[in-house]
Amino acid sequence: MHARESNIEPAAKDTGNWLLESDDFQDWAQRKHHGFFWIRGNPGSGKSTLIKKAYSNIRDSSSDPSSIITAFFFNARGSDVEKSTVGLFRTLIHSLCQRISALRAIVLRKYLEKSRLLQPGWEWPIGEIKAFLKSVVTPSILGQRSLVLFIDALDECDLVEIKSVIQFFEDLASSAIGQETKVNICLSSRYWPQFNIRHCFQTRVEVANQRDIATYIYHTIKLPHLQEDDSNHLKQFEAQILERANGIFLWVVLVVQKLLDAQDTGATRSELQDIVRKVPSDLSGFYEHQLRSTHTKDRASLLRLLQCVFFSQRPLSPTELRYALAFSTETFASYTEWSDSGDYVESDTQMEKRICKISKGTS
Repeated sequence: MHARESNIEPAAKDTGNWLLESDDFQDWAQRKHHGFFWIRGNPGSGKSTLIKKAYSNIRDSSSDPSSIITAFFFNARGSDVEKSTVGLFRTLIHSLCQRISALRAIVLRKYLEKSRLLQPGWEWPIGEIKAFLKSVVTPSILGQRSLVLFIDALDECDLVEIKSVIQFFEDLASSAIGQETKVNICLSSRYWPQFNIRHCFQTRVEVANQRDIATYIYHTIKLPHLQEDDSNHLKQFEAQILERANGIFLWVVLVVQKLLDAQDTGATRSELQDIVRKVPSDLSGFYEHQLRSTHTKDRASLLRLLQCVFFSQRPLSPTELRYALAFSTETFASYTEWSDSGDYVESDTQMEKRICKISKGTS
């Protein structure tokens, strides 16, 4: 249920503070609003990292121990629970029931009633789940407590359902205002599919994250031959990356890793600058560039790896990939034969390194 959140990298050192310190976010946190804060951005700009940081900050810094703060992170490649609106609403109810005894009593009473009347294996209708959530914002259940919801990657749920989800949360926020209960909702999404949220604060990540990218470059790039004598060369190098990034934080992370790998093999300053200049400035182009540069002897392994990733019904663990790749050909007839061979991958750590090497960091 929390797999997607766990897989989101924490914000890099000294990044993401611009969001928390912005006037709009502060006003939203203090409820000078109609309930919504919307984090929007292009793929790879850092939306999920930002909303995870905001969630952690609000949760850990709340001065009111009775505040109820919870989150849901959509994952298009995850299980049905992770990528469906039913999964969203069920997860929220599960989380809220742990904190609100009045809601827990209502849900339990309804559960016992249904268990007596229905056949084993029954499931909650989505209408009833929504009704439970709507009841949360009533004074009799929420009282004077604050409810803060964070929902990441709304664009990764079913396209047909997005507008109905938005409508539900707008109605929830409107109901809270009408009943004078305290409800905050923070969402993140790409620009597509297009939808609108009335009366909300917004931020565009790729427009606002330039300082974060510069900070990440400064803290991450350790190139001694650019630092020893001429700081101007280093500044020019950083400016070149920043200019080509177009606010796409993931592109910067991948390019910086490529530079560090090149540095480890003794690349000169000119060679490093060529890497930045020649790498495509969009993520799709970057991935294609990386895959096309795969060494010939690794291409068969790369193909099998990509097939496992693309055709699996859910994300595979390193252990599962170890076995899937080992037995995706007829090279080995048994585990014993594989483990006795020179191609045996002994651990998940070794497998993670091999995945990174074969895929050039794209998987």
